Amino acid sequence: MAGCGVIKINGGTVIRALVLAAAVCCVASAASAQTDYPTRPIRLVVPFAAGGGTDALSRVLADAVSRDLGKGIVVENVGGAGGTIGVNQVARADPDGYTLLCATPSITINPYLQKHATYNPIRDFAPVIQATVSPAVLVVNKDSPVKSVQDVIDLAKARELQYGTAGMGSFSHISTQLFATMTNTKMTHIPYRGTNPALIDLVAGRLQLQIENAPGILAQVKDGELKAIAVGTSKKSAILPDLPTIAETVPGYEASSWFGILVPANTPKPIIDKLNASFNKALNDPDIQKKLTELGVERVGGTPEQFGDYLKAKVKEMQELAKAANLQPQ
Repeated sequence: MAGCGVIKINGGTVIRALVLAAAVCCVASAASAQTDYPTRPIRLVVPFAAGGGTDALSRVLADAVSRDLGKGIVVENVGGAGGTIGVNQVARADPDGYTLLCATPSITINPYLQKHATYNPIRDFAPVIQATVSPAVLVVNKDSPVKSVQDVIDLAKARELQYGTAGMGSFSHISTQLFATMTNTKMTHIPYRGTNPALIDLVAGRLQLQIENAPGILAQVKDGELKAIAVGTSKKSAILPDLPTIAETVPGYEASSWFGILVPANTPKPIIDKLNASFNKALNDPDIQKKLTELGVERVGGTPEQFGDYLKAKVKEMQELAKAANLQPQ
């Protein structure tokens, strides 16, 4: 081992000297690896199908951070099971900074809905940064007679409506289920392998509504393929300022999505800090901020600790929701 020579010492101290020398070399090697990071391309796992809002946002940030770090960030879509398959995969990855996860609200609720969600969102991951926040948006087919939140409620009480989502436990699933619960209506959940496949059926008229985060539906709304009815934030959103809030009709309703970066637990802090600095730099870039606005999200940024506190609060909210709704893993 280079740089780890052995001095002849009498007795058992030879073994102790060898162990100490090896330990010093290993520490030096690990420190060097963290200082030089990254030395190869980084994998960014998006736990949903390509083409959705999370995918688009991931690619904008990955491109900017790649340029700053000097190494490529490869976006990999690992869809299915409301995001659980991709999340489980990252939870089991080596904590070396070369596997990142695009985290969304689904990571906090899936453990209460799916038996194969074997991860713990706090124990199995380390926070890097909360990148953005965006409103939920209630949308219907462009030819739907629905014009208001009350129209949706009246229609849902007259007949059972079908809504599509990116899967069990996804943001759209929880947001729509919350709406159904608070309005005492019954709706049929149709899970897909991603947001985009669900929206295709909504545009085609095979589904009646969807409550989705703004990045996932903004393009279709602007193109006139979908009709936006209201936003899920407690106050009007700067993203869609002309829309009323769902809470104006359903007091207390609130649903907003967030997007953050996580790494496997035990990833060295110097690596986390370097990633955090690079993502913050990207979020502060005026060109990136313009692209984020076009995607329908607002930048957040901040420290790993701030995102960690936010994530813990969201996990607690989901625990309370799961208990109140008597949700059982399936």
